[in-house]
Amino acid sequence: MISDEPADQSITSHDNKDVHNRLMAAYPEAPEWWYASILLLAIGLGLIAILCYPTHTTVGALFMGLALALIFVVPIGVIFAVTNQEVTLNVLAEFIGGVLFPGNALAMNMFKSYGYVVTARTLRFASDLKLGHYTKINPRVLFIGQTIATIVAMSIMNWQVNSIRGVCTPQAQAKFTCPGTSTFFTASVIWGTLGPIKMYGDGPYNILLWGFLIGAVLPVIFFFLAKRFPNNKVIRGIHAPIFLAGGLNWAKYNYVLTSALTCGVAIAAIVTFFALQWAGIEINWRGNSIVNEGCDGKGCPLFPKPEKEYWGPGPGEFH
Repeated sequence: MISDEPADQSITSHDNKDVHNRLMAAYPEAPEWWYASILLLAIGLGLIAILCYPTHTTVGALFMGLALALIFVVPIGVIFAVTNQEVTLNVLAEFIGGVLFPGNALAMNMFKSYGYVVTARTLRFASDLKLGHYTKINPRVLFIGQTIATIVAMSIMNWQVNSIRGVCTPQAQAKFTCPGTSTFFTASVIWGTLGPIKMYGDGPYNILLWGFLIGAVLPVIFFFLAKRFPNNKVIRGIHAPIFLAGGLNWAKYNYVLTSALTCGVAIAAIVTFFALQWAGIEINWRGNSIVNEGCDGKGCPLFPKPEKEYWGPGPGEFH
């Protein structure tokens, strides 16, 4: 089990004189007030966005989302560090946000962004710091580099949204169709506009709610079993999140595999952009055309459209 490890490592981290700590001792850590300044700046910008724009959202969505991230960032980080399996908060944040703000997709998205996205980005930065620790990069340089990269990425994103014709539509140039944004929007309809109470309350999908109880109980069961039978290697080797997340057949190759896949996609995207899209060359092959074929591309309806032109209750009747 890993329950005692974070506290033990926190106590001994500064006393551990392994080769990496000795070499990194030459670099000063990034001051805590740097991180606090970024946090306060982000909260301030979030408050401005909520209060000064028609978001139809209260500031509670921001602070409750940050509270969710504060609660889960350490346990998820421990699981991520030990198993290389990240337990994401997207569904949990959507579920909680949909319950707190029923029928308000914007409020749910705000809560999700400050809960799930903050947790994910925190773990990514911690992962970068860990990589920098092993490659002997000054933590202050990493902090400044990430800050500059964030500003550059934000500027590029704003330029894309305002300059690319038809961006985030099927007619977008260079296939800037924004599939991730479309997924975010679809989730906001399911979890925000409709809401989990209507989707998973009294209906055929409510059985899925048992997954929350099962996922919460299983680690506790194996924790006490490991405490009761400390010499049983089988019980101590059972890790519920890993058991539920997937197999470990590629455990010894996981870092090489994930790096190879990530780099391969990035390199292929660069080559494809400059070799084909920059020159305006369109290659018709299965990977490009399959998304426009069949019902996925044609949008085949499951049922014929009723006479009233829509399904469900009429305007003002949905309660």
